[in-house]
Amino acid sequence: MAESTDSKKTAIVQGEFHTSTQDIGALLEEDFEEWDTLLVEGREPVYNLQDSKFGFSYYAIGAMFLTTLVLYFHKVVDKLGIAHQDPVEEANIDSNKRIDAEHREIWGFTNKWFRWTLLLLAGLGSIIILTQPEEVVSLFDLFFYWFPFRGWHIYLLFFPILPGLVHILTIVNPTSSNKRNQVMVENIIEYTRENDYDRALILVGEMHREGVAKGLEEQDWSVETNQTNSRLGKGISWLYNQFGEWE
Repeated sequence: MAESTDSKKTAIVQGEFHTSTQDIGALLEEDFEEWDTLLVEGREPVYNLQDSKFGFSYYAIGAMFLTTLVLYFHKVVDKLGIAHQDPVEEANIDSNKRIDAEHREIWGFTNKWFRWTLLLLAGLGSIIILTQPEEVVSLFDLFFYWFPFRGWHIYLLFFPILPGLVHILTIVNPTSSNKRNQVMVENIIEYTRENDYDRALILVGEMHREGVAKGLEEQDWSVETNQTNSRLGKGISWLYNQFGEWE
């Protein structure tokens, strides 16, 4: 464990655009001998839906669909011989990739009217897909004319896409984001206390960077923050900030 000359805990909070490796790369350039641990935004997968109500089950289907897409993407990349090891796993430092809120917590964080509005829209979308598949295919052909697998069967893709959108919008909204910030701060404090760590490198989504840093500073931590290095990530973050307070 790195030695600390001051009782105050210290952290670098690096904002991340999740599809880019620039941000984790920048954080891994730090001298690990000066740091105790690397903490990363993440949560346990959805393992089962036992005792789940309809709303969370629909959300969880979306989570599993998106997770499956990511897994197959990595499998294809691996088959092509261009896959890379997880940089966090390769880093020579203690790490924890589960500091975010769990799925059931996130579903509960979101305003119930917002949740049910999403479910209602998804239900209406499913009805339209079932009753007017030719219109859905025509719309798809209009916007995705370059897609090589066009045809009547393309409308079937929309059934897993709809719960996927519910999942994304439940996670990516100001109310959920603010509460997730609080959970991440609590988990960071608990993890460092349990392991007697004083200096932490922290990687979270760009929209959580300021919120997590502020929460740690309120607990008397000394915090440095670094904005995402991704231009696309900066642009999306600016756009999100036009629709509410994310801290």
